[in-house]
Amino acid sequence: MEFNPSSGSQGITNDTWFLTSTDSTSFPLADLARIANKIFHKLGLLAWKSDNKWDYDDSNKTDLPIATDDLVDDQEDYAIPTTTFDIKGVDILDSAGNWVKLKRLTKDKIAGAKSEFLENKGVPVYYMLEGCSIRLKPAPDTTTVTASEGLKIHMNRDITEFSSTDTNNTTTPGFPTPLHQLFPYEIALEYAAINGLTDKYEYLSAKVNEGRQAFIDYYTNRGNMKTTLRPKIRNYE
Repeated sequence: MEFNPSSGSQGITNDTWFLTSTDSTSFPLADLARIANKIFHKLGLLAWKSDNKWDYDDSNKTDLPIATDDLVDDQEDYAIPTTTFDIKGVDILDSAGNWVKLKRLTKDKIAGAKSEFLENKGVPVYYMLEGCSIRLKPAPDTTTVTASEGLKIHMNRDITEFSSTDTNNTTTPGFPTPLHQLFPYEIALEYAAINGLTDKYEYLSAKVNEGRQAFIDYYTNRGNMKTTLRPKIRNYE
């Protein structure tokens, strides 16, 4: 389902205006897109939390969920991209041009002071997650690793927002098509709550709950092997 197509009546905006008995004047596109993006972020996070076997990523993305950064001599601290839900792994590029997977290290595994653990620069072996940063232990020595784009971060990441100004926005939500109908119900429910549409609220709330459950069920079970039962047919003649 496209977000805001210029013709036809199959878009998320069209369904939302229908459900709320509004139009682009009484419920402007900018307001609708703002609510839609807030919901999109929540659903993206919900998909990631529910998806245990097959990592969620917005299908609108044109690249893999991998970020790269330069390694700086004797620098431990590297910023985590702000769109990151979770860090799945960290690699560094050694001086021979080979990617080396780092081991995850938590502070409870360090007996003494963190600042003194592997304090001399060298080839990183571990990474630690602290707040909005990745700390490499030891800090890289750029004579033994590749500095240029020598850090690779594998991550789960946030969605790409809908445009609030495009009157021919054919972007679709980054979820399977059968789940798209949840969007207009979610947006309409938010609008109904804000504007006191009590006559519509109960119906919309029920549809949202139904859609949310289908959404969670899909991502919880995605990646499971499906088994088809085929009964044997016997001829007793």
